[in-house]
Amino acid sequence: MQSFNESYPLVTWRNEINEGTWKNWVQERGLYFLGERDSRYRDIVQLDENFTYNKGTKTGALVEAPYGKGKWVYVGLGLWRQLPAGTDGAYQLLANLISLGKAPFSR
Repeated sequence: MQSFNESYPLVTWRNEINEGTWKNWVQERGLYFLGERDSRYRDIVQLDENFTYNKGTKTGALVEAPYGKGKWVYVGLGLWRQLPAGTDGAYQLLANLISLGKAPFSR
């Protein structure tokens, strides 16, 4: 089960990020998740990995923080592995990341 912070446009606009987004991902969803951080950094998703070599709940996969008048987004997800594999959810996330500057702010 994945959990999402629905107050972030990144998971609600252009494409809704939901449980189906994570279907058919190959290997781990990511490896370099953001660790210790300032309290201004917020997890957008938490992942429950069931892959043999990287099990457990993961934070730091998709993180956002305010930066000036904009946002800073950290992506620890392995899109580099998912996109060539044709994983639909990876394309949805990438489209949301690319269009984030046009997303309506909900906070």
